[in-house]
Amino acid sequence: MSVFDEALELARRGDAKGTLERCRVLLRSPERIDPGTLLLTLFDARAGEKLSPRDFRAAWKLALRSEGTERIRLFNRLSALRPRSPLLPRVGAPRPLLVTTAAGTYYCAPEAVSSVAPGGTLSLVREPDNPHDALAVRIDNAAGEKIGYVPRALNADIAALLDAGVRLSCRAVSVEAGKTAPFITVSVEE
Repeated sequence: MSVFDEALELARRGDAKGTLERCRVLLRSPERIDPGTLLLTLFDARAGEKLSPRDFRAAWKLALRSEGTERIRLFNRLSALRPRSPLLPRVGAPRPLLVTTAAGTYYCAPEAVSSVAPGGTLSLVREPDNPHDALAVRIDNAAGEKIGYVPRALNADIAALLDAGVRLSCRAVSVEAGKTAPFITVSVEE
């Protein structure tokens, strides 16, 4: 049985972990097989059952490799299977959507990070090609310089909203000194 046939069988059974592992193997093989068919079969078999955060990230990365109308269908289906963060209320609920500390400020330019003041306007930028996280959402200061990221554990909903074209605003709530870099608490709002 070929890897594709194994993946298709696992997808029909609704085994997300097994299907996504086989898809990764297929992407490394010399035969360039589009994972879209496998993902859509998996989503049909799961009948609306939510994916775990890890499986959701893996499926999102694979969906980014599809093209055309199949890609649109994949992202529409993925949005229905997205695990909900307990910290993020539904869109249209009272603001803010998320209040969190920016991740990765240590790795950003000190001048950019130190330019952030409480109440300052920040912007959210999707980084779908980020090699570490396909759902990465970068936080920039008013000058457009990177000051950190929405934490990985909380970025799936924000990334999905940005990808869907929802306009979100971001502002600095507080800036506290840390050993190596400041702790910047941000508020994401509709």
